[in-house]
Parts: sequence; C-alpha cells; structure tokens
Amino acid sequence: MARLSMASCALTLALATSALGSERELIIHRFQGETVNVNLGREFPGAEGSYMRHRDSEDAAWHGRLSYNLSQGNYVGVVLPEILPAGCRIATFQIRCSAPGTHIHLKTTDDSKQEHIRWQSVKEADTWTTLSFEIEKFASAWHGPEDDKRIHWPVRALQIGVQRNKQAPIGHVDLADLRVLTSAPVAQMPSLRLRCESTRFGALFYPDEVPSLRCHLESRLPNDTGRYRLSVAVKDWQGRELLRRDSVEAIGVGETREMHFTPAELDNTFGALAVQLTLSNDADPEDRLEQTSWFGRLSSANPPPCSWLGTGVHGPHGWGHGDLRFIDIFNAVGIGVVREEFGWRGIEKERGKYVVSQRMDDFVNRLNERGVRLNLLLTYGNPVYDNPLDPTAYAAWAAFMADYFRGRVDTFEIWNEPANFAFRKQYGGQRHGDAPWIGKFVELSLAAGAAIRKVQPEASIAVCAEDYWPTLKQMIEEGIGPAGNVLSIHPYCHGQPRPEREMFLKDGGKELRELSRKHGGPERVVITEVGWTTYEGDMEYLAIAGGYPRSSYQHQAQYLIRMYLSSRAAGADYALQYDFKNDGPNRSYTEHNFGLVHEDYTPKPSITAIAFLTRLLGQAEYLDDLADEAQRYRLYHFDADGTPIVAAYAIEGSMDMVLPKAAFRRLRIFDLQGNDLPIQTQDGDLAITLTETPVYIRGLDINKMARKLVMELTRDPAGADLALGDSITVTPSLINRSGRALRQAQCRWALLDAASGKELAAGAQDHKLSGRVQNDEPFSLPAIVLSLADQQWQAHCDRRLRLRVSVEAGGVTTNRSLEFTLREPLQASVGNIVLHDGRPAIALSIYHRGNTAQRPRIKASAPGFVLGDEAPPLSPGERTTLWLRAGHGADAAAPPTEAEVAVHVALDSGWQRRTTHTAYLGVIPRLVALPTLSGDWSQWQAALPVLQDKGADQRRLIALDGFSFTDDADLQATARLGWHERGLCIAVMVRDDHFFQPYSHGGALWNGDSVQVGLSADGAGNFVELTVAKIGDSAQCVITNAAGTGLKGTDVAVSCASTGENRWLYELRVPWHALPTLKAAAGAKLRFSLLVNDNDGQGRKGWLELHSGIGFSKDLSRHGLYSLGQ
Repeated sequence: MARLSMASCALTLALATSALGSERELIIHRFQGETVNVNLGREFPGAEGSYMRHRDSEDAAWHGRLSYNLSQGNYVGVVLPEILPAGCRIATFQIRCSAPGTHIHLKTTDDSKQEHIRWQSVKEADTWTTLSFEIEKFASAWHGPEDDKRIHWPVRALQIGVQRNKQAPIGHVDLADLRVLTSAPVAQMPSLRLRCESTRFGALFYPDEVPSLRCHLESRLPNDTGRYRLSVAVKDWQGRELLRRDSVEAIGVGETREMHFTPAELDNTFGALAVQLTLSNDADPEDRLEQTSWFGRLSSANPPPCSWLGTGVHGPHGWGHGDLRFIDIFNAVGIGVVREEFGWRGIEKERGKYVVSQRMDDFVNRLNERGVRLNLLLTYGNPVYDNPLDPTAYAAWAAFMADYFRGRVDTFEIWNEPANFAFRKQYGGQRHGDAPWIGKFVELSLAAGAAIRKVQPEASIAVCAEDYWPTLKQMIEEGIGPAGNVLSIHPYCHGQPRPEREMFLKDGGKELRELSRKHGGPERVVITEVGWTTYEGDMEYLAIAGGYPRSSYQHQAQYLIRMYLSSRAAGADYALQYDFKNDGPNRSYTEHNFGLVHEDYTPKPSITAIAFLTRLLGQAEYLDDLADEAQRYRLYHFDADGTPIVAAYAIEGSMDMVLPKAAFRRLRIFDLQGNDLPIQTQDGDLAITLTETPVYIRGLDINKMARKLVMELTRDPAGADLALGDSITVTPSLINRSGRALRQAQCRWALLDAASGKELAAGAQDHKLSGRVQNDEPFSLPAIVLSLADQQWQAHCDRRLRLRVSVEAGGVTTNRSLEFTLREPLQASVGNIVLHDGRPAIALSIYHRGNTAQRPRIKASAPGFVLGDEAPPLSPGERTTLWLRAGHGADAAAPPTEAEVAVHVALDSGWQRRTTHTAYLGVIPRLVALPTLSGDWSQWQAALPVLQDKGADQRRLIALDGFSFTDDADLQATARLGWHERGLCIAVMVRDDHFFQPYSHGGALWNGDSVQVGLSADGAGNFVELTVAKIGDSAQCVITNAAGTGLKGTDVAVSCASTGENRWLYELRVPWHALPTLKAAAGAKLRFSLLVNDNDGQGRKGWLELHSGIGFSKDLSRHGLYSLGQ
C-alpha cells in the first residue's frame, strides 16, 4: 500500500498553531540509509532486534525496517542522533506494523540527559499510518541531574520504539519520513542537510592515488525544487588553502556527490588535509550548513611497524564489536606498539573460572599477524571477591592471562593509575605522603609480578602506570620496583603543553633511573600514556593540576612528535599516545578529543605526522642530541641507513641558527607531514629559524656540529639475516673528533631482543690504544665475536636482534647499533604431484638461509616415491630443488591424488628438523573439448579439481580487519583447471551469501566480489596477475600485472554467471602468450595462485586463496607448481 501523504496533516497542524508564529515543516530523517543505532531495551535484557533498509519492490521507495523478537525483554527501538532546538513542537512519522495493536513510543533525550516518553498504538496491520506526537507533552520523564520533568532544549536524540505485545512478540515495523513542525530560526535548524564521508575506511591515500569523498546533499523541505550553492575548500594542516570549488546544486530529497582531488590540484601536498564544505541558500543567507571532513595523503608505501612508538586503544575503537579494520591504519602509519586493557571482572565472572572472549583472541591474533606488539594492561577490580582488589586473586588472574597468551603477548602492565582507579578510594589517603593505598598497590604489584614471571620468565612486566611525579616517587621508595622489569609512566602536561618539561623527559630519565636503581628497581622505562586533546570550547572535565592545555590540531601534532623524539632520546623502550580514536563527538569535552583520528576514523594531522616520522626515522638509530643548550632547542641526530638526519625544534618560541651543510649531500628540510620546505643559506650553510614545530633536516655536516667520536660498525657476514649456528664478527672503527689525544678506550656491548629490549648477552673490555691517537685520526678496536650456537639461541629464531656497541674515550661516549634477524639455516617446502621427466614426481625445495656454504643431508619419503638425488653444496641464499620420483613403472596418465611426505633435514653442526607435508595432485589434464564459457559447470568435470578442503599450505580463508566468516554459506569455492591448444582454462564456482560488486574502475575490482589469478611459467622471475569480476550483466577482466607479456584484458575470454542458490561461476581462458616461455605440451610446468574476494557491502571482507602470493604480498615463490598432463 502506498504511504499516506502528510501534507494535509502538517497544514492542519500549522493552521491550528498560527499564534505561535511562522512554522516550517522539515523532514529530519527519511530512513533511507542515515545513521541509526538499535536499542535492545538494555534496562530489560533479552530483547532481540535489527534494523535495515527495505523496500517492497524494485521500483518502490526505500524505508527503514525495525525487526524485533520480544519473546523476552520489554522493547526494541531505533535511536536517531537528531538535534532539535527550542521551537520544535510536533513530530510525525509514517509507520507500518506487521501486527495490529502494536504499541509505539517516541522517546527524546534532552540536553540535561533527561528522557521523556510518549505512547500511541497502531490499530491496523500492514497499512501505512501517520503518528503525530506533541514534543512538550509526555507520559513520563526520568534521569538527568535536575529530573524536573521538563525538556531542557535542545533535544539531543530521539528513539522510536516497539513495546512488547504478548499476542505478537515477533514482527517488524516499517518507518518513513520523520518530520517536525518547528518555529526555530533557520540559523538554528537549517532546511539543509550535509553528510560527508571518505570513500575509504581511515581516509588515508598513497602518493599515486586520487583522494575522494562522498557527500550527500539534501533539502529537508518537502517537495523542494530549489537550488543551493555548494562551496568546497581544501586546506593543509596549517590552514593554507590548496583549492576551492563552487557549484550550484538542485538537491531535492537528496543527491550524492563523489568528489575527487588529484595530487596536482593539491599541489602534491602530503599530510592531513581538511575539506571545508558550505551548503547555502542564496535566498536566505542564514540557511546554511558548514562541515569539515579530513583525509590524509601519505608520502610513501607502508613502513615496517615502528618498535618505539604507538598508541592506546579501547574496545569501542573497533575490536570490542568485532571490527578490526583500524589495524589497517596502524600498518599504514607504522604504529608498532599498542596498549589495551582487558578487564579482570569480564574474564573471571565466577571465582576461579576464566573465560577470554573470542573477540579478545581475534584482536590479539590480528595484532600478531600485522607485527604490532601488544602492551596488555591488566585492569581493575573484581566484585566476585569480598575484596575487589584482592592481591592473591588478581595475581592468579594475571598468571592465567600470561599463560593463556603465551607466545602471543610478552608485555604486561599491572593496573593503571591506581590513585585514579580504585586503590585510593578503597584504602584511603592522600595522593602522596600520607597514602596507605600506595602500600596496598605495591603489595598487589609484587604478587602479580611474581605470578607472571612463574608463567613467562622472559616477559616484560611494567609497573607503576602513574602520571604524578610525587606519587611515582613514593611508589618506588616503598618498593614497587622488583615487581617488574620496566617502569611505566604517564608524563601528561598539566598547565603547560611542552613535553620536555615533564617528568622523565625533562632530564632524559636521569632522576627516575637513579631513584629506581637505589631502591632495587628496573631502569628500563616505557611511556604508556601521554596525549594532547584537540577540544575547542571551555573545558568540562579533568581540571586537574591546572588542567590540560587547549591544543589545536597543529599543536597536538607538534607536541606529540616532540614527545616521541624526546622519549627516544631518553632511552624509553617505547612511548604510547593516549588514545587512538576520539571517544565522542563533543568538541568541548577534553576526554572526547585525545584521538589521533576522529570518531569516524578520519585522520588528524597528528596521525599523518606519525606516518612521516615512522617512514623517515622509524628504523633509524638515534645517536645523540647535537644541541648545545638543550633547554632552548633540540637537534636530535639519527642515522637512517647511513644517512644523517636531524630533527630540530625550539622548546619555546623561536630562534635563528646557522647549521653547516655537508659538502656532498643535497640539503633538504621536511615539515612534520613530509613536505619539502624552502631553504635559505648563509655563506653556503643553512640559515634556519627553529620554531616549536619540529622539522627534519637532511644534508648537514654532522662532524662540524659537535666534537665527537665517530664510530662505524663493520659486520661479517653482512646482511639483514643471520642463520642459527653462524658466528658474527663486528669491528668498531672510529675517528677521534674529541679535540684531544686518546690513549685508551673502553668498549661495552650488549645483544638485545629488538622488540622487547631484553638483554640477551653483554660484555666489556678496556683497550690500550697503539700510541696516542690524535684528533681527526682513525683507529679501530678489536672485533667483537659472537657465536650463535644452535641450542642456546634456538628460542630466538625469527626474532629481530640488536647489537648495541658503546665506546668511551677521552670523556666522550659514542653509541652505534646494528640489527639482524636470526633464522633457521634451512627451509624445506613440498610442492604438488606433477609430471617430471615423463613420470609423477614431487618437488622438494631447499633454501639455504645461512652465511656459510653447507651441504645439507636430506631424507624424504612418500608412498610410491623415492628421493633420487642428494642435496648439492649450497651457497648462502641459494635454493635447490630435489625430486621424489615415482617408480619407472608408474602411470603418468594416472598419478596419485595425494601423498604424505616426511622430510628430515640436517647439518653437520647438529641442527636438524623433521616435518610432514601433504603433496596434492597438480597435473592439469588436457581437455578434448574447449569449454564454451557459458555458465555450465558440467563442462568442467574432466578438469583438475583444486581449492578443496586441503592444508593451510594449499587453501586458506583469510578474514580482514573487522570481519569474520561465520559458516560455509558465507563463502565457499571450488575450482577446476584444464588446458587446451587455445589456452589455460580455469573455472571457479563460488558460493557467496551476498553478491556485491559495485566497482566499475578496473583498478578497484578486487575490492568487491571477484577472482584474482597469478600465472607464470616455471622458472620465470615475474608473474601475470589478473582480476575477473561481474560488472552489470557482463564479466570484465583487468590485467593488474602483465609481467612484460603485453597481455591485455580483452585477450582473456571470461564469463561470470549466476547458477542459483547464491552460486556464481567464473570462467576464464588465458591465452598461451601470457606464458611466452612455456611450450604448451604434456610435462610443461607452470606456477599458479588463485584468490576469491568477498565483500558483503561493508567493505572487502577477506578472501579464500589457493596458495599464497597475491593477497598479502606479491610473492611468486609462494605460488603452487603445476604441470600440463596428457
């Protein structure tokens, strides 16, 4: 049935209230895709419900559908974040109920958080009805600090809800066109609506990409045909306008515009960019809306995770509701450490029974997959105990957590700010001094630290987590140090914004470390909270110690980067900002605005500043501060793979300097976002005015800037990896630039785990130098030799190790480090069963990771197959293939479908490994008849079936951040391969519960439902990659990598057809010129990889893959080996 017209109703209401003055009728919610939240009657547990867009037919208008199951509970409602100013008098909406006599409520929440509810019943079912409510009239009210039973304007939210009906507890209601009759001034309640969002989650774009935003423009006036002016201005992080556009729009009930900003239009500017949109009515200057949306341009591809900086997160940032997409942002900007709290009371709900949620597991696992370290904060009390802060019970829970996450989490933090959370409240006392609560906290920390160490002896255990120096000092004096091996501090700026003036950072940690050492505590330090909030109005909260200083976007970025740099210089293991995402929309509330990103995940300049810092210095070695007056300015000196880079800024105000330019290096200055800054010179050197905003300088003559010992470390063997059992020799070579003659030097070294900072080995030696080493003379010290024996170092395989060398001579100290990854010396992998020399065979690939030549001893066996070759001597980095061959009488036309392969690899050093693999059939049969690519699966029965339920080396289902695959109906696929004189034939049958492919641009097809294929002749150095997707009524093939073959999408015959029951058949025929070095004949070998993408409408969900080498990385060595059959 068609919806009722509301025009007559609205007109009657307007005439009846003419005494109130001019009123307008505005449609404030159309239920056609706008944001809503579902309230499952949280006061009365048990209700179930969901909300979605719905329409009765393909040509019908959209409306909202709220489905409910009130067999338990009391009500279900949709909450609409609409703001109604004073003057809004009547609210009306259209509703259609599935059951007669459905009770409907309209609830409003006002500015004081007081709630007011109104009731009506809908008599008829399956008929559109108009309900009208007078906002000032309500049945009851509750909550709010005043609870005075009146509305405190503005209204901040509305809820339309369904009450429980015992006769029909299960059903749905359809909703459309929520309107209000208002006399509010147009400046307070414009007749326009403007909604803007990024086309990409996180709104971060790479240098060669075109950033885009999607804007929805709407008139809230019924039947409006007017035209409105849209102005768009893009500004950089410091407010410089980069472009402006103006247009006149006829928007009516709503128009969506996608805006693109090319790098050239943006002056190729990197960093966070603000898009300021203004939608206005030329006929009424006060009828206008303004909105700012942000996107970021990154200066290069993703860097490795940076081990010395990070952020803190909360469950509502994503993982708490199963959305892990925010970890993509961590990888894009290079964040390497994350702090999150897991609550004791949520895991131990019954005494002694611990249950970790699947979402916690998924979150931890995803961080591990992405190389991001978790600082796991173990928080707060548990009411199941008589004493919610029981130290024995907390220690038992902490031990459980350390055991449960063994191998995934090795860093634990005991409690958080105990003065603010529970301890001071329960045990009493002052913040410091007369503070009995501190002793109780020390007791709990000692118990928990000991319990964790019993389970994970090597764990990093952070203690204190304190933000106030006198309290921190008293904790250490009362003996908290031995509870852990790291001190956790929160050097927030109170009353002033500059991080260099707060504890630990003000003196490089000297006072804190001396105090801890005196009381038997650790000297390692981590900063686990510190931040600057971008709130705009008067501070509403946390007016402590002078309050948080108000910070603009620019201030937040500059102070945050200064904190990271200063903590690095002070020797902190890592520093973590608080917190990753804004915790709410109130711009006048401090706690809502600490985020690196806004509540919609769009970037602030602070996160793009982090992105450039990690790209430039994330893997660099910090050397020293070249500044002569550290209280006035900083010149932090880093070595980035042999290139000196100086991070420079003034502590307060500005100062002019002249810095020496290196003779043979190009001078460049970068701002925080990665943009080149203009250069001024004086007598050939750099003339610069340092401000409070750091800049990065490349090309300075470091040796002229300070008297130093210049040291280089030469390692033998060279390279980033070192094999287990090898030795490493490191020679310190120095130049005396101390300004005095040297007679002796002391060399200290330590081998550390690069991620945790844990010391694994150390040594020191005094050296008498040969003669007097004059200024500017070079000298070398005896080599440091480390033998990484198998047994001692096995546990450190595949971990990054750092060798730190410190040399002191003539009162000057210099430090250098080098890093390497310890690897297993040999890697063995088993391929498919293919045809080799005319008979079935299995390829056994051996890769030598070591740095000295080896002759491995290989034993391998499989039923019906014999290893006929011995492994040859292998040079470092060399790969060889051995073959397990079937007997001479084996039938090449009927090879086995699979075989279990046992592999034993050993070296003379005593190292050995035993593994078992399954080899699957990889012989692609020759097809007599060429498939017609007509959507007929029966044509493919003679082809080789692949993508079955096989081992992880063959088939994997990958869910991306924030998504999961629930069951087989969610995503299934099988594939078949065959060959013909005209090409390689591929069929992929996909079962997908929701087909979604909205993209038409070839480069974006893989984001929707699609199939990706990687192909190459065996022995090729590159592979052809293509994507096939259904676009409209036809299939499209896009070549994403032609690998020099000249292959075009039109060369590949493709089809995609629906076969019913949510099944889609993709068919491809790839011509042989895609594999120019392969002769299409029996026995010819090729490499192949297949990936099936899934997108259910909320973004790329993940994929099902046959072999790896496409999804996470383009790696030919991971593709499967196949051969053409007879």
